[in-house]
Amino acid sequence: MGRSGLEIIRARDSRHLTLKPTEKIGKKYFFRYLLTQLKSRDIFHEEFSHYFSSFCENSMNYEIILLNAGSKEFLYEPFVFESFYKNEPSVKSVDVFVTEGFFSLFKNGRFLLCRLIDKVKDEELRLFISQAYALDISNIYRIDKPHLEKLKQNALVKKGNRFKKLHPSNPFKYFILFNLFCISLLSILLFNEYKEKAIPLPGNTPAGLQSRNNPAPRNTELVPGLALLFEYIKTNALKIKGFELKNGKNRITLQHGDKKKLLEFNRRFKNKIADIHSISFVKSDLTYTMEVTLEY
Repeated sequence: MGRSGLEIIRARDSRHLTLKPTEKIGKKYFFRYLLTQLKSRDIFHEEFSHYFSSFCENSMNYEIILLNAGSKEFLYEPFVFESFYKNEPSVKSVDVFVTEGFFSLFKNGRFLLCRLIDKVKDEELRLFISQAYALDISNIYRIDKPHLEKLKQNALVKKGNRFKKLHPSNPFKYFILFNLFCISLLSILLFNEYKEKAIPLPGNTPAGLQSRNNPAPRNTELVPGLALLFEYIKTNALKIKGFELKNGKNRITLQHGDKKKLLEFNRRFKNKIADIHSISFVKSDLTYTMEVTLEY
């Protein structure tokens, strides 16, 4: 822990990736690109809570760091070396801080990447950075363990954590969808109740008596069916873009970056799907959208 009990995530508790796209990815599309790259490497992004990304223009590399943080405010251990630039905001150099278990690379006072290491000589480090990132090291600083611990104790979080959530949420959107779902469900239940009371039963005939004792069954599969649907959507990281529930039919629009996920949804609910309206690729979001109607 740092000052005031600040949670510090150790370098060895993070995971590092290097991505090499053919060109720099626009900010609007980067998150989708990242998820696609994680999936292609069989990395489940659900295992991590946050990610950090930096772009090295010299080598056209994206450096990605994945980690799990238990607190809203936390500090990544390699960031403690930023204190060396506190009084030099406009420094122009490529610096490497080497300590027990890892090294951190800074360019012009900005953190670029961290790598886990055992022991490495200065010459080996310079050669690696030159070949991997097309950068010439200006300075190499060796930081012993006591010095590192002192830096961690004095560490403060900069405003605006540079780590971003891997599972961004929109509480207002889900609040609206949940309320629409509840209103639709309540309307169906009230409508069914009204039908049972409004339908006149036959007179005192054997058939009439049987109808009184055995009223028409309610649609008891609706609520469990929707619960199963929402659980599947959540488990498979599908996004709900539209939702309508009417007369026991659910018209829903789903979105995902992998078309196979939408086709798997169709196979899973094939007995409930009344119609598949469309499956299309949304170029602006680099995702696939599918609109279907399910019948209960």
